[in-house]
Amino acid sequence: MHLSGMSPDQAPLPTSFVAPAERERIIARLGESFAHDLLPLDEYERRVTLAYRAESSAALATLVADIAPLAAGRELESARPSSLVGGRRRFSAFFSNVEHRGPLDVPPRLEIRSVFGNVEVDLTSARFAPGVTEIDVAAVFGNVELWLPPHVAVENIGDAFLGTFTLRGAGHPPAAATTVVRLVGSAVLGNIEVSVVGGS
Repeated sequence: MHLSGMSPDQAPLPTSFVAPAERERIIARLGESFAHDLLPLDEYERRVTLAYRAESSAALATLVADIAPLAAGRELESARPSSLVGGRRRFSAFFSNVEHRGPLDVPPRLEIRSVFGNVEVDLTSARFAPGVTEIDVAAVFGNVELWLPPHVAVENIGDAFLGTFTLRGAGHPPAAATTVVRLVGSAVLGNIEVSVVGGS
């Protein structure tokens, strides 16, 4: 007989117990905050790690306590699949699929975000300005596919953590190109694949 007089299924849960659904809800909230630029990538990674280690609801709650509610009436420009603000354009997918193909005037900085989603961006017919165009790509539990034209030079300085960040093909060497595309960002438990169409 149990000391409490209760059967095992009636016994109260230990204070350190965290329901899986609660943990996943917090992780999803962190992912949404990252997708909407409320958390930078390194801080998102840190908090997700802590969320998986948390042993109480209180510990989980502290991870989102300083994040303003996303539905507080403030429109977030990154809530739209594609947005243009302050000379930069962003394509983002959060638990969704986003595709872009066709002509586009590429700004000096292009951002691509995929959180538990899929983003496909074809820039083979896009117009690039002379100089350096920076494309910041981040995939967290998501997938990004990006296609570039062969007339640009490509610098890939992206990285990956338990994921892949790959460049297939090569455009013009930097000395022979008027436009340089610099790839930055990170794949965290996700996949980023950039292809230079028609490149060697």
